[in-house]
Amino acid sequence: SLLTMFAALLCSAVAVDRIAPMPKECMSAVRLLQPICNKITQSFQHRFYPDNNLDNIFKNDRHYMVAVTPHGFFPWGVAMIILDCLRQGYLPNFLGASVLGSLPVAGRILRAFGYRPATPAEIRRCLQKPYPRNVTIIVPGGIHEMFCIR
Repeated sequence: SLLTMFAALLCSAVAVDRIAPMPKECMSAVRLLQPICNKITQSFQHRFYPDNNLDNIFKNDRHYMVAVTPHGFFPWGVAMIILDCLRQGYLPNFLGASVLGSLPVAGRILRAFGYRPATPAEIRRCLQKPYPRNVTIIVPGGIHEMFCIR
């Protein structure tokens, strides 16, 4: 039946996702999604302060860690910063809970956009990368903090 074929296709996709090697850092190929990314950041009206041009904020020969809070259920702020960085030529790293990289399909997409597990060793590694990977984004907190802020 059609439903059985669809289920088999989904199971095959998850199996392939588990077998294929995961990206190790933000892939430059995600820049091909730039027209879509531009529309997303425009719809959220995201911008950096005091200057929307990252070249006036970040220098190519330095390393940066950007902390984004509050976390929330889905950290939209991080997504907008990543898209802005990609649009302006950076390939950012972003640090999050290690479980994110294990999610079928979603973990692969997150890794393609620069996700790394937030371990001390990985933080040090990300903060040593040269331009265009010299921006590292971290989202402190999580679900617990989302409910305890009130």
